[in-house]
Amino acid sequence: MSTTLDSTMSSLNIGTGKPKRTSKLRAGSKKSSATPSSTTSADPTARLTIEEPLITAYSQQSRFHRETFDANTTDIDIKGVNISVGQKDILVDAHLRFKAGVKYGMVGQNGVGKSVLMSVLGNNILIGLPQNVRFLHIQQLEEFAPGRTVLQEVLESDVERMRIIREAKLAVPPFELTQKLVNDTMKEVFDAHETVDEKADELRAREILRGLGFKDEELDVDSKGMSGGKAIVRELSGGWRMRVMLAKALFIQPDVLLLDEPSEFLRVLVPVRRQADTQTVVIVSHDRNFLDAVTTETIIFKDKMLTYHPGNYEDWESTTEEQRKRKMRLKEKIVASIQKNIQQAKSTGDDKRLGMVASRKKALDRMGMQRLEDGKRYKRSYHGYRADIEVESGFQTAPITLPTPFEVPFHTNAILQLSEVSFRYPGAKKDIIENVSLDVSPHARIGFLGPNGCGKSTLMNLLAGEAKPTEGEVKKHHRLRIGYFSQHTVDKLDLGLTPLEQLRAWYPEETISQPQALAHFASTVGVSGTYLVTKQKVGTMSGGERNRVALGCVTYCEPHVLLLDEITNHLDMKSVESVVEALREFEGAVVVVSHDMWFLKQVVEGEEEEEEGDDEREGGEKGGVVYIVNGKMGGLRRWESGLDHYVERVRKRAQKEVGS
Repeated sequence: MSTTLDSTMSSLNIGTGKPKRTSKLRAGSKKSSATPSSTTSADPTARLTIEEPLITAYSQQSRFHRETFDANTTDIDIKGVNISVGQKDILVDAHLRFKAGVKYGMVGQNGVGKSVLMSVLGNNILIGLPQNVRFLHIQQLEEFAPGRTVLQEVLESDVERMRIIREAKLAVPPFELTQKLVNDTMKEVFDAHETVDEKADELRAREILRGLGFKDEELDVDSKGMSGGKAIVRELSGGWRMRVMLAKALFIQPDVLLLDEPSEFLRVLVPVRRQADTQTVVIVSHDRNFLDAVTTETIIFKDKMLTYHPGNYEDWESTTEEQRKRKMRLKEKIVASIQKNIQQAKSTGDDKRLGMVASRKKALDRMGMQRLEDGKRYKRSYHGYRADIEVESGFQTAPITLPTPFEVPFHTNAILQLSEVSFRYPGAKKDIIENVSLDVSPHARIGFLGPNGCGKSTLMNLLAGEAKPTEGEVKKHHRLRIGYFSQHTVDKLDLGLTPLEQLRAWYPEETISQPQALAHFASTVGVSGTYLVTKQKVGTMSGGERNRVALGCVTYCEPHVLLLDEITNHLDMKSVESVVEALREFEGAVVVVSHDMWFLKQVVEGEEEEEEGDDEREGGEKGGVVYIVNGKMGGLRRWESGLDHYVERVRKRAQKEVGS
């Protein structure tokens, strides 16, 4: 039995006499911002009880395992990793491997468990992680305390630093302690406090925030949110929140930085590239341009396993495409050989040879290359098989098909219009939008570009009717239906409702039957199945699944205009491609804001290989239009130079601002 104990699984049974070694965490909870993993093993029976479902993480251990805790390295190499959420397995006997200094991109289908793995690592709940390694998990759905300023958020992000400061301020020993123990305790506290220079830390935090675009007056506001409240983290836009989280990463300087869907890649790109060579970065992102620019190795999260490929996402795609072509050529040769042998055997009446051919057919079936897109095995009818071969290492995703706009005869070229519109937030000194005019025609494709805070989302709110202009007028056709997917639409979903209940809450004046909801979610956004639509709570779904539910709710009204503000957040790459295809087929108008330049280019500019005139839509419109939203001037100007040129321009500006 001793040999089996040497390789026991680390699992924890709360309340038993002899606990196995495991860590558990409630999904959606967060233990700390950045601490060495030693903080999680101080109390092996502790677990958080924030909300269901429970995340369980354990790994295989050997008798030499304890030595890895004290190893003077930031490499991570753990075998036999198992992670589950409730009854659902996320990883099974997987190999977790991070080399110090490597920039990893992690890709996989929505719902596969990428964010769960990042949470497990960020909270240090997986036994086997080296104690000396500091993690920082930056995630898209970050929670912030009310009233906290950006400077406070950065300074208080280092949990170990804050613990030392608190202990130094509260270093009053209990009366019953012996004098020797009092002296030892006080010495330990003050020795630790000497390593913390609060003034120097604040200066460094300010410098980092200034480098990411924050002004001094925004850092000096009090907790009541003076200066228009802009420096209160919870009141910032998504992009500015991302800068705060990046500032935390630069301030803490963790050994492993975990980025879960960074929402503004051009701002993230330069700081990440400037990290020390010894810092490991793991990025979950649907933005292929970002991954290609930053990462040097790709982790494929599929079938409850992790596989590692050298190079960025484009390198991996190229490799898998080459493998696909090679397998297709191999299969073609085998099929040709089998068909030739069948003909020869039939012509000669050679039963033995026919038996050999039958064996080769079975061998071909076992090659695993003949599956259709729905996962079913391809029948042994070789006519037309080639187009249906799927790359084994690729991902499948449910297609998205947007509903046809509700039939309304529009007899005007502009169905939605901004006429000399200006907008100023209450208490602000100047307009964020000033004298903007814009026409949206029935089949338009319009994209908005500009830095965070320039007014892109404000423009979308004005078009959607969720904000009223300070001056000017928003005009729309009296029968126009608008589907608005804002950057906060997913966040506003009621996590306690099912998709069916959410849809009914979205349209309270309509009577929506269960069959109607099932048909709509399945046909439009690929959310199918009675249990998923009518029983499963939104709060138990992945970010990508929530995104699809939200899009299903937005499009139920059969809109004529889709206003999409960062719709690709939470989606995996194949889902983003599905959205692109759906928008190309959509017969209405599309106005889009996105940090994903590939997505924006595909939707607005169209594919490069399309011949001139292919993208001409009904009504004589050709291609799309991109506008730059000018935050300083509050205006709108047409961008004629193409999105590739815009990306390069902003990249150079970002490098200059952070001193790269």
